Amino acid sequence: MLDSLPVAVLDAIANALPSSLDRCVLSTVNSRLQTALAPSIFCTVRATNLDTDAGAIAAVASAHSHTMRTLHLQCKLFGNSDSAAGEASNDEEEPVGVSHLSATAAALLSGQLALNVTAVTIEFLPHRNYETPWWVDNDDGTSINIAYRHEGMEDASAAEAQFHWRRTMAALWRAIARNPSIRSLTIRSLPPTITTAWCEDAWPTFIGRLERLSIQMWGGQLNGTNCHAIMMDGYGPFLSDHLTRYFFNHAQELRALELIAHSSGCYGGQNYFFGAPTSLGESNMPRLRSLKLHNTFIDKPLLDFICAHAATIESLSLTECMASGLLNVGSESDLSWADFFDGIVQSSPASLTDLVIINRKFPGFGVASYLFSYGDLDPLGSFQPSFEKIFGSRKSRTDINAFNRLKDFVYQNAGAERRR
Repeated sequence: MLDSLPVAVLDAIANALPSSLDRCVLSTVNSRLQTALAPSIFCTVRATNLDTDAGAIAAVASAHSHTMRTLHLQCKLFGNSDSAAGEASNDEEEPVGVSHLSATAAALLSGQLALNVTAVTIEFLPHRNYETPWWVDNDDGTSINIAYRHEGMEDASAAEAQFHWRRTMAALWRAIARNPSIRSLTIRSLPPTITTAWCEDAWPTFIGRLERLSIQMWGGQLNGTNCHAIMMDGYGPFLSDHLTRYFFNHAQELRALELIAHSSGCYGGQNYFFGAPTSLGESNMPRLRSLKLHNTFIDKPLLDFICAHAATIESLSLTECMASGLLNVGSESDLSWADFFDGIVQSSPASLTDLVIINRKFPGFGVASYLFSYGDLDPLGSFQPSFEKIFGSRKSRTDINAFNRLKDFVYQNAGAERRR
């Protein structure tokens, strides 16, 4: 019976199956099903940057390059140098490698091995999460303290000449920038360090072709201490300056943007404790339809960006975001939740049909816990605002009826949920 079904029906059956394993099992029935289901089974290739994996990856890519549409590359990074790591380790420690981009990984990224790939995910996996003594990246050779200073391109060039992991990242970005087919880029655990590849001619052209971009920042504690990455002099400028300069400024075709800041290194919050000003750029991304933000301050620069795109944005999602106006710091960019939605309504968002607000947890560090510990923060107001605080407070001119056009409205906090 299955043998006689049209290919389109087989595709529909394959897409309805809950897992790729189920599709693999179905493909073993006979050769026709194997041929028909190959595009849905071998559509994603998972690879690493290591030479030890290159042979197997090359064999799979060569055999199924015509069906591959998505590449997921795990970029494993190791600190300099082997001698420093060796002195600090013992027989029970895992072996320390050398950061390197294999020729196979470079060929996949540049499109030579997988011509039909249009979506790429880059996941950075640093050995021991940049902890010393396995990582040495300071001028004095003592510890990495990643993003410990605000870098320029001369600094990046010097770092790439000295450290394997920085050269590996530069090689990765150069390879992917040569691929003319990529339209979707997802970056996970992006370290807050720039690369010389971003100032070369191919990079803005590559970013300018993207239609979807998702960036998740690396962050957290450094070396097991109470020192967090956001406290480093280079972390905030990377969020507020380098992301804008090397990504957002060139994204002229972008339809969907997702920015996932680390919970201990929030995006936005000008003039706050270790804050990084929101800087998406009002004239950037003129075709943007979907904006998803995580761990971000709701402030005036963000509102100005959304209002400037009122004619195109169809979907707005805010997860674990905070209202800067309730922190009582006195910045000109301060906004309350009510002021934020007032501004959106006044911009006449003709295209907005999906609104999602999810605030279910209290950020663990940074401006949140700092102000909370000194009694300057109302967590229910800033981080878990009530539905009435957003749409029904006496201070707010916003009426939920202004959002009646929404096809999908979701509001969640720690104690309530509203859906429509």
